[in-house]
Parts: sequence; C-alpha cells; structure tokens
Amino acid sequence: IPTQNYVRVQMDGLEKLDPGRSAYARLVLRAPALLLPGDRFILRMFSPVITIGGGTVLDNGAHRYRRKESAAARLDVLARGTPGERVELLVRESFYGVSAADLTARTGIAVLPAGTCVRLDGPEPWLVDRAWLEASATRLADALRAFHKESPLLPGMPKEDLRGRILPGAPAFLLDVLLARAEGAIQEGETVRLRAHHVALRQDEEAALAAMERVFAGAGLKAPSI
Repeated sequence: IPTQNYVRVQMDGLEKLDPGRSAYARLVLRAPALLLPGDRFILRMFSPVITIGGGTVLDNGAHRYRRKESAAARLDVLARGTPGERVELLVRESFYGVSAADLTARTGIAVLPAGTCVRLDGPEPWLVDRAWLEASATRLADALRAFHKESPLLPGMPKEDLRGRILPGAPAFLLDVLLARAEGAIQEGETVRLRAHHVALRQDEEAALAAMERVFAGAGLKAPSI
C-alpha cells in the first residue's frame, strides 16, 4: 500500500491481535489502490516508524455482509478455495451476474475456469449463477401468465414493462438473452407473450368488433361519434 495511503483496520469481533497470530480483517483505504487477490502488503506506523503487521489481499471489492452472513466462511472460500469456487462465489453474490472483465479484476484470474456458472452471450461475456437463471425464467413465465390473465384481449405484454417487472436495473441485454432461452415465450416486435396465448373473442365480442369496424369504415376520414 503506498505510503501516502492511510488505512483503518476492522477485525470481525476482535479488538486486538496478539503478535504471531492472524485473522481476517477489512482495510478501509482513504484513497483507491490497485490491488489484486494474492498481493501482499505491510502496515507501518509513520511516527515512530513501526511495522504493525502484514497480510495478503483476499478480496478487493466492497462486499456488504448481511446480518446473518458469516464473514469467516466467505473469506475461507476466497483464501483456500479453488479458482472455480472463488469465481462461483463472486458470481452468486452479484445480483444480475457479472462480466468476465470484472471477474478478472476481482480475482486476478485471466482465464476463468468452467464451473456451475452459466456464460451468456451479450455485448461482452457475462456470467450468471445457474440458480438465478432458472429462477429468472420462472419469474418471466409467471409475469406473462399474470399479464394474460389481467388483459386476455391484448396480444402480448410490452417488452419494457416486462423488463421493469422482472429485471429492474439490470443490463438491457439480459432480457433478450432470457427470451432467447425461454421455450415458452415468444417475442413479436416490442411485445412478448406465452406461446400458448392466443386472443379469442366470444361471439358477442366478435359481433361488437364487426359493428365498430363498419362504423369506422363508413365514416371515411371523419372521426365517428361515440
């Protein structure tokens, strides 16, 4: 860590670390620093010049731990896990997945190992958790099913409405990838529908529709009255 960078050390449940012992710690830097997992560092006091300790970088991200999440269990994976296990952990923590470039920056691994993650084709290589992908496909089908129930006479759900309902804030290409992989959904222009959905009018509705069409056809360029 550069000498001009000041560090605040946070240790989970520990106020003091005796000489010769080690523990996981979060280092909060005043200024950004270029660090990769595996990089070693030394902490020194400037006045007087005293070496406080040293360590190895495990995670260069700002992960926020949930209340019941075990920091030690997570850091054990980053410290001792295989490259595949480390990649899977970071992908699983990312709400909508993560790009391959960001994963390389987070792990220092240039060639990402194959594992349980699913690689999606988009503007850039993108990895998502398999369980998230399956759950998203279920949410997509449920959203379309609910829309068809509410609006049975509409041919489909507007694509942007579907995006806002199941993938708010996600990269735009993710919905296109999901639709391309969804066997039960069809995209027609800017609308999406379930493959099994077809607009069907009752006899009285068809008669009313025919009557309205005749009124519009007879009015020519004039707007028909109510």
